Amino acid sequence: MRSGTVFNSLLEVRELSWAYKRDFALNNISFSLYPANRIGIIGPNGAGKSTLIKVLLKIHKPPLNSIFIKGTDICGLTQSRLAGYLSYVPQIAADPGHFSVKEIVQMGRYVYGHCDSSEDKQIVESALGALELSLLQNRNIAELSGGEFQRVLLARALAQKTEILLLDEPTNHLDMVQQLRILRTLKKEQQKRGFSILSVFHDINLALDFCTHILVMKQGQLISFSESKDLFESEILDDVYQLKFTRVKDRGSHSQYLIASLR
Repeated sequence: MRSGTVFNSLLEVRELSWAYKRDFALNNISFSLYPANRIGIIGPNGAGKSTLIKVLLKIHKPPLNSIFIKGTDICGLTQSRLAGYLSYVPQIAADPGHFSVKEIVQMGRYVYGHCDSSEDKQIVESALGALELSLLQNRNIAELSGGEFQRVLLARALAQKTEILLLDEPTNHLDMVQQLRILRTLKKEQQKRGFSILSVFHDINLALDFCTHILVMKQGQLISFSESKDLFESEILDDVYQLKFTRVKDRGSHSQYLIASLR
């Protein structure tokens, strides 16, 4: 921790640069995640969105003095201590083996060295209920659809009860109804517990509707970091995606969304 400095942010990324050995790099990325924020990361394919998440998780080794959690450089944290601060839902998960839904969700408690206390059981049951998985809790994970499995991974992350939730396309494999339900659930859980969310999105409209702030990336560069309402009004997305966006506002519901067309 840097002495003499008071940190209000949960996560601070400061001038982060990171490179593969060959031809891709994250270059000079800076932003802060504060309590109760929902930051969306968007950008074209190859922008570096998932790479950024992996550096934050130390899947890719981060440079010194570039990423801080509550003032502590993550380079000095073990993976187990890091997991006490943040939980992660990947875009594509490894084969989980022959576990039940409940067993997978219980794994979110392993970071604390136990999973069967009365408190653990209550937390797991709450996570199962929040993601509408209670009736499936004894089902073998191999029997689930892709969308159901995605909900299990989200429930596991909620059961971990961290201050930061990292999501790599959380609505992956979900139909439109399930996408909206999942995001509504995450908002409700956030309101209850006050954790913060940093999430990669493929769907720009979902990101704009769900997130308080949007981080726009292209080719490893941070193009923009702003409140969602401000990004909607700007033409940054037109330039980043090389598309023409028509901005639509619904007066009745006060919702707003973008319609894309080729230039």
